[in-house]
Amino acid sequence: MSDTESTAAAGTEDPAGDDATARLQFADFHSPGLVAGGYRVMVTQTVATTSPAGTLATYSAERTFHVGSERFSLAPAEVHAVFPPDGSLGDHSNTLPHVVLERGTLPWERTADPSLERLSWLAVLLFADAEAPKPETCTLQQLMSPTGFHYPPFELEPGQQAGDAVTVIQVKRAVLEPIVPTAAELEMQAHVRVGIQGTTPTGEGVAVLMGNRLPAPGERSVAHLVSVEGRYAGGRFGFGDAEGEGLIGLVSLASWSFTCADETQSFKGLLKHLDRAQPTPRLPDVGDQAVNDAWVARGYVLLPHGFRDGGRSVAWYRGPLVPAPNPVELPEPVRAADALVRYDPAAGVFDVGYAAAWEVGRLLALQSRDVSVALYGWKRASSQQLRGAEQQLMHPELPLPPGDDAPPPAPASVTAWFDGLRLLRGVPFNYLVPDERMLPRESIRFFHLDHFWIDCLLDGAFSIGRVAQSEADREASFAEDPSDAPPETVTGFLLRSDVVSGWPGLLVDGFDANGAALETVRMERLAASVLICLFAGDLAGVALHLRPETLHFGVDRGAQAGPGVPVTAEFEKAVRDAAGVEQEAVLVSPIPFRDGGAHRVIDVTGLVAGMESALGGAGIPTVLSPATFGLQMVEGVEEVVFNRAP
Repeated sequence: MSDTESTAAAGTEDPAGDDATARLQFADFHSPGLVAGGYRVMVTQTVATTSPAGTLATYSAERTFHVGSERFSLAPAEVHAVFPPDGSLGDHSNTLPHVVLERGTLPWERTADPSLERLSWLAVLLFADAEAPKPETCTLQQLMSPTGFHYPPFELEPGQQAGDAVTVIQVKRAVLEPIVPTAAELEMQAHVRVGIQGTTPTGEGVAVLMGNRLPAPGERSVAHLVSVEGRYAGGRFGFGDAEGEGLIGLVSLASWSFTCADETQSFKGLLKHLDRAQPTPRLPDVGDQAVNDAWVARGYVLLPHGFRDGGRSVAWYRGPLVPAPNPVELPEPVRAADALVRYDPAAGVFDVGYAAAWEVGRLLALQSRDVSVALYGWKRASSQQLRGAEQQLMHPELPLPPGDDAPPPAPASVTAWFDGLRLLRGVPFNYLVPDERMLPRESIRFFHLDHFWIDCLLDGAFSIGRVAQSEADREASFAEDPSDAPPETVTGFLLRSDVVSGWPGLLVDGFDANGAALETVRMERLAASVLICLFAGDLAGVALHLRPETLHFGVDRGAQAGPGVPVTAEFEKAVRDAAGVEQEAVLVSPIPFRDGGAHRVIDVTGLVAGMESALGGAGIPTVLSPATFGLQMVEGVEEVVFNRAP
């Protein structure tokens, strides 16, 4: 980090599970090498001439250049995360909304006040649904000559055109004045976070901008990341000649909305209320106990089945996600899926699970032209080499060219594709969960990966070009499939919940019965609200939590919190010591609010003073900076642990 005034650190558990410690470092700001604007470089050189008089000659050159930066628009990729998540339903009424920006220098590449270089030119404003302004699109030319609203004069910079589109919100002064931060508050509401692995920074860091207003419970709120470039003077936001109902124009660079609902819709609430009626992906019990024991409890589903002659029946199907390890072994390689169909004479029905796995593997390989062509070429080269080696052994008297006994290695693209297929990448979801009742909404299900189902899947994909039995025998002699050696045991879980879509920074740690961390071999969203995680080993439990970047800010509900309690008496805040440890007995209570809490806007300056006073009273004299204030306001990463039923 460069040009930082102070830093603060917060420890988090190392996700890699080794001896190193993963931490977050909070910094006051991260100034760019050059702030946006025009620059002039002048070079003058004086040299002595060779004339007898020894006169001096002066040469000079002047160049101008411009440093650009975002100003009237912001690429979506620049926004790393927002909190509360866009569109989320949760108990956010004690949370200060914030936005995380990918580039750590972005808030300081311009300034809200030319006399204060460390003042961010970006601010997060929160509006209640009833007062939320409607974003409108205009051109920079229209913004330079505003009609019906106030916007300060500005000049276009190189690369900006008068016809460029910009998103503007128009806010009544009566609405904006109670919520817009002062310059002192704006400085405290921006900081930088850098991940530290051991003693090494993991990147340049991300910039964090915090709001100052608590959302109203039971209502929808809208947050805007706005530009306040050049809008401050004398420590205050400039409203121009707008009064009362007069409109103030603000450039909106990003916006999102969320709703404060009951606590069951929060991150922790959603996870705590997940459906765990069935520990594994299976259907509810049916009336026949024998059917339950033989089929349903083992994860089977009865599905329509068609015969080659056009006849129709039903058959049992089970995907690769099974309740327990499966000891079944069937012959492979095979030439057709029918060789893997099993028949239960007692029930008079077929089991087509392994046959379906073989067939879908074959179809997936054929679907990928590059893989199927490369696979067939490799198999053909391996077969030719094998035949050459056989001829050498059978006819040593013939002048045959010497050959390499080892088959050629599979192409890297084929190996990578088979490695992904072994982890079920590309397999249609209805082959994994054939009935929605096996994975209801807001549920979690644990499973073992059926290794033989996977073998059948891979053999189907590997069967490209396999027609005669002799080809099947030959293939079995030189390779099973080109994937790398798999883990002996693979287990995992499926999660279907709004947590998956609402918190994209979700992290999962798996552990065995002894508490040892397991390697995550796949973690992927299969749909907006469906997550699959696979681990190498026997999974005993999982811990779900958020990334350190999604640490959010807020205040605590005090003992007086409850219906009808004024907002000024409802909240308090436990402060942290120099090591970042929360001191439950050292409180700022109650939290100071502007205007008696009428707009739920926290008096940030008063809160900072209250924290410093509380720390001083506890014998921890502290002067808070943006970094240390950000650390004080952190609510922490929530974690929910699920133990798998034995």
